[in-house]
Amino acid sequence: MLNLLALLRVSETLWQFLRKSYFYQNGGSRMLVIVAYDLSDDRRRTQLHDTLKRFGQHVQKSVVECWLEPRDILRMKQAVYEIVRERIDEVKFYYLCEACQRRVEATQASIITSDPPLIIV
Repeated sequence: MLNLLALLRVSETLWQFLRKSYFYQNGGSRMLVIVAYDLSDDRRRTQLHDTLKRFGQHVQKSVVECWLEPRDILRMKQAVYEIVRERIDEVKFYYLCEACQRRVEATQASIITSDPPLIIV
């Protein structure tokens, strides 16, 4: 069940972080967010997997790389908190700054994601 007060508190903290970040201050349009999760319930895990596909690319079964604008980060977190049970499910969000993104290392077989080009129609 969604804990609305917790979500609002998390969203406000996230918004403050994004406003102060180098990324946001220098006009960046997207930030790399890594989402890692471990849910014991198969139904909720499948639901979360399908939900996160709307926001990014799975690079492992329970790890998603998302290139998101600040408002989409908030939407993603809201969608996640509507699915998970905070006391028993583990979900972690890692926000990578521009310098950290350049330092990502991977083996040759790994999927390397990058900020997709913006297409205006």
